[in-house]
Amino acid sequence: MYQIFPDRFARGADFEERKAVAALPDDWAGPSRTYVDDWYQLPHYQKDAAGDVTDFDFFGGTLNGIREKIPYLKSLGVTALYLNPIFRAASNHRYDTADYFSVDPLLGDEKIFKELCEECRANGIRIILDGVFSHTGADSIYFDKYKNFEKSGSLGACHHEDSPYRSWYRFKDEAPGYECWWGVADLPNVEETDPSYEKFICGDDGVLKHWLNLGASGFRLDVADELPDSFIRSIHDAVKSDDIGSSAASQADADISVASQADAASKDSAAATSSDNLLLGEVWEDASNKYSYSALRSYFSGHELDGVMNYPFRDHDIDYAIGKESAEMFCRKMKSLQENYPEEAFYSSFNLIGGHDCERILSVLGSFTPAGDDFWREDGSFVPAGSALPLEGDAYEQARRRLKMLSALQYVMPGVPCVYYGDEAGVQGNRDPDNRRTYPWGREDGDILYHYRMLGLIYRSNPVLREGRFSIAHRDNCLFVLRFDDKDMILTVVNASPEKKYFTETLTGLFGAEFKHRFFAYALELLRSKVVPVNENTMEIGIAGMSEMIIKLQKDAPKPLELNRASGVLCHLSSLPELDVDGKVSTGAPASFDSASFDTLCAGALGKKGRAFIDWLAASGFKLWQMLPVNPVGAGNSPYFSPCVFAGDTRFIDWTELPSDDGFDSFCEENAYWLKDWADYCRKTSTASAGAAASSGAASSAGGQTAGTASADPEHAQYYFFTQLKALREYANSKGIALIG
Repeated sequence: MYQIFPDRFARGADFEERKAVAALPDDWAGPSRTYVDDWYQLPHYQKDAAGDVTDFDFFGGTLNGIREKIPYLKSLGVTALYLNPIFRAASNHRYDTADYFSVDPLLGDEKIFKELCEECRANGIRIILDGVFSHTGADSIYFDKYKNFEKSGSLGACHHEDSPYRSWYRFKDEAPGYECWWGVADLPNVEETDPSYEKFICGDDGVLKHWLNLGASGFRLDVADELPDSFIRSIHDAVKSDDIGSSAASQADADISVASQADAASKDSAAATSSDNLLLGEVWEDASNKYSYSALRSYFSGHELDGVMNYPFRDHDIDYAIGKESAEMFCRKMKSLQENYPEEAFYSSFNLIGGHDCERILSVLGSFTPAGDDFWREDGSFVPAGSALPLEGDAYEQARRRLKMLSALQYVMPGVPCVYYGDEAGVQGNRDPDNRRTYPWGREDGDILYHYRMLGLIYRSNPVLREGRFSIAHRDNCLFVLRFDDKDMILTVVNASPEKKYFTETLTGLFGAEFKHRFFAYALELLRSKVVPVNENTMEIGIAGMSEMIIKLQKDAPKPLELNRASGVLCHLSSLPELDVDGKVSTGAPASFDSASFDTLCAGALGKKGRAFIDWLAASGFKLWQMLPVNPVGAGNSPYFSPCVFAGDTRFIDWTELPSDDGFDSFCEENAYWLKDWADYCRKTSTASAGAAASSGAASSAGGQTAGTASADPEHAQYYFFTQLKALREYANSKGIALIG
């Protein structure tokens, strides 16, 4: 699961269009909006003397921005997105809903949302929306404190006793004249048990089914402990209803399937629960014994929530990492949660270590210092008072190592790992609004990002981490977490102390007699691909200080790869010999050339010239051809300094053998994660070898073809390159020759 604060994740190409659509009339009352041009500026609130926000800053994140980053999300192994509110609102956080049936026009519209859901599903990703149903915005169709919506005919409850929404709110004589959420005047509380409000949210034509039918796969309930149980049950029945159109669609193999198993287990006690849509609740404490408003809550009765945000895990995870809590205490707390929660809820709650309501995890782990006053850096950037000052040196390195430990536990403990956008890239920050900084595109911490990508790969490649049973132990203040089923076992070891620790352990010694018949002869640490010594079911573990190990235990060691001895030739495509008049490799002296004629010598390497060289290799008894890199060249005319590791150097295309366009569209779709960016780069820089146009020399060597014929846009040029490269590889294989990069 990946949590996105929509305004701060990715500025879509449609942002200027969205601004125009969302423009407010000059006489619009209430807080104003400021559009921030500098994506990397730190967020802050402008407040009046009373502490009320007078201006909200918007950075331009859009739904299409999210859509454009689907390849990035897939690279993290993401299978579900949790979006903070997307409905129309006055603020940038959008917890002050103005219209439950409209996407905020700054983010997109209903059509764009539906397209986002469809494209996400096609890529194995499902979308969970934030349901804010305990209050609305004061500046909304329903309350209309500033009479902004009255101008279009709406009768808001604030000023009209005959408003259809009047019964939703609780009015009183004391200021501000109505009951509001935690005293925030912009968030008037609603009466959730009011029949018209409940129907509005949960009815057949209500809010929930509207968005589920458009493609959403569930809801996260904001402040669930402030919603009556009866109202949550109504929400549950609506979300799980079998008449939702989207539930009939093919479902992605997402983490939230665990939650659907929880729902299935309780289907005898819940009405109309054939849908596998998710209902998650925001509960900050142990949800099994939560008291709120003088009542013991029944979240896990089978009629309400599939799971909760696992804040207790976050609290104890952090306390262990910073040395505030021992490994023994962490084990006790996790076992207590396991005992208190129904198994389905324990396995479907969301393990988070960051979020929009708490400090950025990297800053917490580095014991950050907040800015005392507003100031400007030497580069002219503004630093608001209270924002987290950047961690540096040893403090940053310590925080980074601790983050790797915590995130490893996040991915291997029972539950669904939930990553707050930017945590995987090293974003820092204090509480709201500083924890809602923009994602640092182009400025990521590559080391942390690589770690998260490895965690995502390990998690998706090992079902035992999602569905396996669980046991936990401690030794010398180190944690040992075992996930296992009848077939697989993965052991995670975490050492929060600064000293290296050594252990000689068996599973029986760590976890008890039930493992005395579980044998293994091979152990591989997955994050670093290191073999852990094993002798007669006993592991020899050495773990560095402030580090983590994720170890896969196997009955048998993998068999060594057996390769037949073979000889071959190392020859770059730019160095292939010329052809003689019969189209065969020339054995004569090579032609002299200079840099101006170099492109001429490259042309055709993926076609006739390449096949002729393969024929010569086969006739000479060679079995291998090492090509070296074939990417576009950079500094020094070298592919080792390529501007793009995904693209091919299109100077090697044989322009006399271009393939048809039958496969062009599918090629562009399959390579969208890099092709569009590369094509834009080529057009802006006029990169010749990218295929903006083939050189006249290449054209003249292509059987008299003109330079105009040998031209292609960057997308087509890459399509030609990879189609011909594939054909060349197949030809080589047919001759018993393997191509090596």
